[in-house]
Amino acid sequence: MPEELKKLLILHLRLDDLEEGTEETEETNTLLEFYYSVAYEFACGAIDNFESKADTAKGRILLLQLIQNLYDNRMLITDKKNEKLNILMTSVIRQMQFDDLLEGS
Repeated sequence: MPEELKKLLILHLRLDDLEEGTEETEETNTLLEFYYSVAYEFACGAIDNFESKADTAKGRILLLQLIQNLYDNRMLITDKKNEKLNILMTSVIRQMQFDDLLEGS
């Protein structure tokens, strides 16, 4: 994850009170790095040429929001009435299914 984005993410998620070098901080950093990878892959699949747009203000805020969604919803939360996954997870699943269709053709 780019260092500038990581600094923004820590401020965005209000994690600036984490103590450096603690196990909690290391676990949080590992989780955020993973979420960054997921968010970046998702954005690349959803937006043509996202790689060239990722470093723009719009690209960074999109990544921040995707990561926040993943961080805030660390467990797959279902709506008990409809048994639906949250919108981001549903989109990721659809994107992966579409990728499978493209690979199969």
